[in-house]
Amino acid sequence: MQSYHSSTHKVVVPCPYCPETLTQVRSWKRHILKVHYSRIVQQHAENDITVIADNTDHSTVAEADVNLNVHVVNDENDSSNDENYSISNNRSPIPEYTNDLSHGSIQIFHKTEERLRLNVLRLLINLKSNNATEACIDVCSKDLINVLNEYKDLDTNIYFHNIKKAIETATCRNKFISSHIDVIRPKSIILGQSNAFSKKKQRHVLRIHKAQYIPFKESLINLLKKPEVYESLNCPSRANIMTDLSTGSFCDQHPVFKLPDSLKIILFYDDIGINNPLGTRTKSVGMFYWTLANLPRFVRSQDRCVFLLACIEKQHLKQYGFTIVLDDFFRTIEELQTHGIPVTINEKIHIFKGSLLLICGDILGLSQMHGFKCAFRLGRKPFFYCDVNQDTIRRINKGSECHLRKLEKYDKNCMAIDFANEREKARLQKKYGIISLSPFRKINNFDIFHQTGIDIMHVLLEGICQRELKLLLKHIQQQKFANLSSLTSMIRNFQYGCNEPSPSDKFNLSSEDNEVKFRASASEMLSLFKYMPFIFHQSHLTELISASVGWHSFLLLREIISISLASEIDITTIEKLEELVTRYLITFDNAYGYVQRIPKHHLLVHFGEQMHRFGPLRFTSCMIFEKKHSFFKRIKYRNFRNIAFTLADRHQHYIASLMYTCSNAATSSFLYSGHQIKKVKELDSSAAKQHYLLDMEKNLYETNQVTLFGITYVVGEAVLINDSVFPIDPVFGKILTIIVQDKIILLRLQLMQVIVFNQKLCVYEVRLLDSSVTKNVYELKHVWPVRLLKISKSLFTSLFPYGRSYLTSNE
Repeated sequence: MQSYHSSTHKVVVPCPYCPETLTQVRSWKRHILKVHYSRIVQQHAENDITVIADNTDHSTVAEADVNLNVHVVNDENDSSNDENYSISNNRSPIPEYTNDLSHGSIQIFHKTEERLRLNVLRLLINLKSNNATEACIDVCSKDLINVLNEYKDLDTNIYFHNIKKAIETATCRNKFISSHIDVIRPKSIILGQSNAFSKKKQRHVLRIHKAQYIPFKESLINLLKKPEVYESLNCPSRANIMTDLSTGSFCDQHPVFKLPDSLKIILFYDDIGINNPLGTRTKSVGMFYWTLANLPRFVRSQDRCVFLLACIEKQHLKQYGFTIVLDDFFRTIEELQTHGIPVTINEKIHIFKGSLLLICGDILGLSQMHGFKCAFRLGRKPFFYCDVNQDTIRRINKGSECHLRKLEKYDKNCMAIDFANEREKARLQKKYGIISLSPFRKINNFDIFHQTGIDIMHVLLEGICQRELKLLLKHIQQQKFANLSSLTSMIRNFQYGCNEPSPSDKFNLSSEDNEVKFRASASEMLSLFKYMPFIFHQSHLTELISASVGWHSFLLLREIISISLASEIDITTIEKLEELVTRYLITFDNAYGYVQRIPKHHLLVHFGEQMHRFGPLRFTSCMIFEKKHSFFKRIKYRNFRNIAFTLADRHQHYIASLMYTCSNAATSSFLYSGHQIKKVKELDSSAAKQHYLLDMEKNLYETNQVTLFGITYVVGEAVLINDSVFPIDPVFGKILTIIVQDKIILLRLQLMQVIVFNQKLCVYEVRLLDSSVTKNVYELKHVWPVRLLKISKSLFTSLFPYGRSYLTSNE
């Protein structure tokens, strides 16, 4: 490669086979493969190049990574559910094909094999050169192995001719995919048009404004016809324990939702900013998602169970409104409420009825969707949710002091606005905080106030928590207990959990305008609140700040977060939450003054009522929908102009690939792809005597980490092993090892004794005992593991999240 120095840098790449020179590496590669391909193949064949077959699996059982499904062992990337027709990818500790390095043999490939090897190499190079991620290349590699495995059993000439004809052009590829997989294509909704000046064409051009909508009825039927989905629609709950949306009082009293087989639909709206990596302009796109509340709660938290309803550029949404985008959705909901939707499952027709149960989103997006003013700080009516004025919002400490808006009064206010003249309309809109009637009033018996959820992530983790922590750190700095530099080091250097988000190395505390400033995401803020008592105790700050009102305010808010994120609650939990909210708001005012409250503080008083209506606040949160945003941000490349269509089309192919099975057969891998079990090693069959559930005739394995439904259990952490969800005297067990046999997962635990509940830290001090016990992971009443932290020769742990609080009122 030669280089010529001039004002314009130029690179010359010579061809090794001819006098041709090229100016780009990409052109050089294309020239080599196109002009000299046969020469390369001939040269490699003559030299008898030795090739060692590449393999993606390890042959050693001790280091194999396996993926065990609680229903049927399967891999989400397999296109077939029949084990006789596909190679399993990471399904068992012993791979079906072994690496040549494992037995030392070296194979000499012939000319045909060499050409095949080069074509596979070219496929991998092209994937990398077209910005494919390693995850994408990994999936393509596994699918290629399956294709080659199928190829050997077929008539090669006919097979090759048919496949070549099916995939040689983009049109053929789309037709080939549509003939085998049910891809629900997005439909364009024409919103309007405008004349815009084109810099490229140097004239005004007509531009059509469109939204992309995924037909809701087709998507719903496509989901329901999966037998595994139908079997999981009616999930029973524990007696006297509220575990999901359907266990709240709202579903019990609703004429439609009280039926166990009624469809309960959750709708979510939020906007995301997406830009092309080569440019700086960001486009804001409004995203509508939906899911079924009937699905098991932890299965529902996966992004594969969250479906796209519509996407539209935010500028068009502001101009044309929500009604035109959701019109088909409203018609389908009306059909569900009246006649129902017939779905054929296992050659039987089932009629499903249901309706829209809940709308989720951030406060700003929900206000826009329902047609309210978005003026939280300056508006006369800050929130659409409740009927409270701006001058009294910081004085309310109890839910009984503030009530939700009434639907009858809201309809009268909207009618008065519609029939008023322009001047009177502006005055009424300011008075009521209403711009127009909510489009969701089209849905029969839908209450936009009772069926719109307050999101704990936006209210707590992205609002109140940041204000609370900034004020606490400012207090510590002003009292000269520690400076911002040392506080930054404490937070950065703390040993967070290996599977938990933690502040990055760039985390920094700064002081601007007499205020402490820092940046942290919602997940990082959750980790900070969870571990801040340990961080301060480790740095000997607890003794200095434990008597301050600000520290007690922090602990009260931490307990509110713990209860809000709990997955199991009861009536006592709701009463405790309402008490904590009142105590927290009063303590916060005493520590910093009520003027330091932000508008989101007021929404805390409505948490108890919402928990009573819909159960644990965790499952009315936007966290599972926010996780879906990451999928669209990963596919932002090559979006060009019609960004909404690109996002919708790629998402529909992604969902179709997950739902696809051979001959559209039933599969248990769509709702849940399986448990993730790492670093497995095989045990002797005699170890099966440790527990009555184990079979000595089957293989037995040991691991140090397993993930079930997104919950990770790691050796060294602890679990609550009491036989009740809310025990009076909690008993913890430290995980010594994890034993796996088929669907059985056992935890070998070392028992621990609780010494005391430390009120200053809001944590348990424990000690290890000499006795041990084996516990089935499916029998745990409290599913969340807890960390054990050793500080100054003392062992601490904390139940977080948890549906109880033992913080006394006299601290």
